[in-house]
Amino acid sequence: VAGPLNHPQLFRIPSTLQLLRQEDPNRQHSTMIVGEHPSETRIVWDGPQDGVMILYNPWFSSMGRITLDGNSRALTAIREGPFFSMVNEFFDLVIQDVGFGIEAGLIETGGIAQVTVSRCKFLRCTKAGIHMRNFNSLDWWIWDCLFQDNRIGVTNQFPGFPGAGNFFVYQSVFLNSTESDLYMAHAQFFS
Repeated sequence: VAGPLNHPQLFRIPSTLQLLRQEDPNRQHSTMIVGEHPSETRIVWDGPQDGVMILYNPWFSSMGRITLDGNSRALTAIREGPFFSMVNEFFDLVIQDVGFGIEAGLIETGGIAQVTVSRCKFLRCTKAGIHMRNFNSLDWWIWDCLFQDNRIGVTNQFPGFPGAGNFFVYQSVFLNSTESDLYMAHAQFFS
């Protein structure tokens, strides 16, 4: 992380932050990344166009109370993978000005299952707030979130970015989606 700006919790990152692990699920287990509050703890992308802000692949882990600002240059705020993982939680995040807010695995690598996304805000995502990208990206539980000014709120398929998997959305608000609030191309459970 390139040092603080004018505030002790405002950071510009010039390259991808990597929270990765070996295939052994006992590594990177029970990790927590928690900020003070999304208005007080901000990570701003200062890297190349279409970069990924965070590569995230722990098990049984949490991330919350942070703003991830793609600065209208990052392709993705959080990309989960490449190995299969499960039982992660995202809470009280503000994800803004990116292509994808969260990408759940990739079609050519491992899926990400049993994930809770709660009280998060996805703002101005030019592609999708949340994109399921693997047949084993299952049981994503999305609660009490705000999706505003995105192309698509939540999807398991996006043109040019293949995907699959399933999700459930409850008590969330969608405002000004330019294409769709929810879009599902594969309408079945996978495993």
